[in-house]
Amino acid sequence: MKQKASTVLLLAMIFVSVVYGYLIVRSAYSKKHIENYTALETIHSLEYGDISVERYYRNGKNVKAFGFYKDGTLKSEFYATDNTGYSSKYISYYPDKKIETRSLKWFEGEVKHYLYEEYFPNGKPRRREGTKLSKWEYYDENGEPTLFYLRNGERITEVTFFPGSRKQEESDFYKGKRDGKWVQWDTTGKQTRNEIYQNGVKIN
Repeated sequence: MKQKASTVLLLAMIFVSVVYGYLIVRSAYSKKHIENYTALETIHSLEYGDISVERYYRNGKNVKAFGFYKDGTLKSEFYATDNTGYSSKYISYYPDKKIETRSLKWFEGEVKHYLYEEYFPNGKPRRREGTKLSKWEYYDENGEPTLFYLRNGERITEVTFFPGSRKQEESDFYKGKRDGKWVQWDTTGKQTRNEIYQNGVKIN
């Protein structure tokens, strides 16, 4: 009985020693990880639902990031293209590796610019807009237009469509106020509105 008690005590001491050793190693690793993270020269992974994100830091900036689905296939990739952290490119993918979204951000002088593109799972474009584009485009899954913005400085023409690419409405705006024509059509193509505005006020 005494020998059995000694064996149990010995096993308990071994267990305590193993746990204590594990805690010391973990503490040292955590401290090292925190120090590395503070220096922003590390890689780490975070879980966002079914997506694992791996980030790369350098000199205080997140310079690269990759997302992965649970099966390990690539979900997204991000690259900073200069030391501001703003100028960058980003691409995300559907599980079958088709492009889901694609975006670019960059400076010209002190002015921020961007280009953004989005696609349906079937590969057809869904959305395309950006500060340097004169036309912002939006489509349905069949590739037919649903909305266009025609841009000329602060003057914008908004065009909406019925299914089948037939125009539904076209209207002009300047600095956020209706300014210019406002035309509407029904599903047969018959014009139902034709008005002129100036600085938000109807003049004809």
